[in-house]
Amino acid sequence: MSLSPDGKQVAFLAATHQPVNSYTEPDLWVARSLARTPKPRNLTADFDFDIDGFIIGDSASPRAGGLNKPIWTADGKGLIEIFSKEGKRNPLLFDVATGGATDVTSGNQGVMAFARRPTFEVDLQHSTPTRVNDIFVLDAQRLVRRQTIDTRQR
Repeated sequence: MSLSPDGKQVAFLAATHQPVNSYTEPDLWVARSLARTPKPRNLTADFDFDIDGFIIGDSASPRAGGLNKPIWTADGKGLIEIFSKEGKRNPLLFDVATGGATDVTSGNQGVMAFARRPTFEVDLQHSTPTRVNDIFVLDAQRLVRRQTIDTRQR
């Protein structure tokens, strides 16, 4: 769970299908944290890839190591979260208002973990077939200015 910068919203990963199995795809949700009756909104209902899914390899801890927390942009309008597709694992920037998504990184790689710094820079633990567990830093503020794409086109 991750609280927005203004403290008014919370982002979290959850699955609504019962029973929840190891192959159940979780979704990215947002809810008003101070609302009397918060109504969670599923940002990835039409997104058909694993949010914070895993890839098999020897450069990461087992799946039971825990999930990454969604990262809010400084303005509270976007969330960064990892997804898995075709043996790759990359972060996306999700627009909180529309659910649209923009690639943060792409390519034949696995972003295994990420964390936000107080300056809203994001540290990524990143592996490729030839470079295992390198650390990179993203400027999350620059991501906000990129054009958003529709997740249904993925």
